[in-house]
Amino acid sequence: MKINKDALKAKVNSLAKKLNVSHTTIYNRFFFDAFLTRLSSSQYKDKFILKGGLYLSSLLGINNRSTMDIDFCLKKIKMEKEEIAKIIKDVISIDINDGITFKYIDIDDIRENDIYGGYQVVIQGKLSNVRHQFGIDVATGDPIIPKEKGYEYECLVTKEILSLKVYSLESIMLKN
Repeated sequence: MKINKDALKAKVNSLAKKLNVSHTTIYNRFFFDAFLTRLSSSQYKDKFILKGGLYLSSLLGINNRSTMDIDFCLKKIKMEKEEIAKIIKDVISIDINDGITFKYIDIDDIRENDIYGGYQVVIQGKLSNVRHQFGIDVATGDPIIPKEKGYEYECLVTKEILSLKVYSLESIMLKN
């Protein structure tokens, strides 16, 4: 769904007041959702399993749980820096006619002490003169019990519904 910066600002103001959260929290979620919209229409949609704070925020409400990044467990993707960077660049280059563009910034190692490791990819979303930079953390090897599941994710600002793969609730409870 296409939205201009003035409509976005009005929606952010309204949601921030209604949900009693910061404007930054709403802008974060808007750009996260724009990335997820591209991912959900990509060839990689079944290989990125959403987990962590964004998933919990979608379940519990942004006023109960917010986050500063997006976390994924990867399935059937090589955990190689160049491969991950290429995939993210492919995803953010998808034009869905929403007026938002993304720019790849960097990729760095995370979970260095973990047997499987992982990466944080930093990207910047832009809508007109509104810019937002955030991280996408990707890892592999986390157990998902019994297995990932399909999930109908609702975008906060646009109310679009995306079909994503997510951690099972059992896996979340075991991790915490």
